[in-house]
Amino acid sequence: TECGAGEACQDGYCAPEGAAPPAIGDVIFNEILYDPADGLSDARAEWIEVVSVSANPISLHGCELGDANGSSGIEGVFLRTGDFALFARSADPVENGGLTPNGVFSFSLNNGGDTLTLTCGNTVIDTVIYGAATEFPEQSQGSIQLDPNQQDADQNNLGRSWCPADQVYLADPQHFGTPGAANTACPAE
Repeated sequence: TECGAGEACQDGYCAPEGAAPPAIGDVIFNEILYDPADGLSDARAEWIEVVSVSANPISLHGCELGDANGSSGIEGVFLRTGDFALFARSADPVENGGLTPNGVFSFSLNNGGDTLTLTCGNTVIDTVIYGAATEFPEQSQGSIQLDPNQQDADQNNLGRSWCPADQVYLADPQHFGTPGAANTACPAE
């Protein structure tokens, strides 16, 4: 495989030079759409976004996204500092709300709350337990998002660090979020 400047072939994919599996907290959950509603199917349009907060290039190739009911492998996803990776239930933009995800997952996100994990090898890189019981915001037809001023593995565990997304990513039917892009700041309490 011919790779561009600053890239190297890794497992048959072009990756940033020096990309390595993440350490604990190097990649964190950043945005979650668990209840698409209004014309979009939970089984096809749910999505999860992670962001690299590491100073080094990251390889998520071979890692897994999961919840208590299942997990899905990640293939060919590599991140530089600040890069986002988007994972959806369907790769089809007609079904998923117009998205082009980096990968897909097969487990469902529970509307009432769930535990999400990113695991690489035997190491849990990040976990988020969202839901009313953990004081996370609730949102239908839009994602919940981590405040960009709280982007670390400790802060993303706290419901108060998250808020309902307020940017439109799909006009018809209207849905809110910033899939694959930076979140907007949460309103001051």
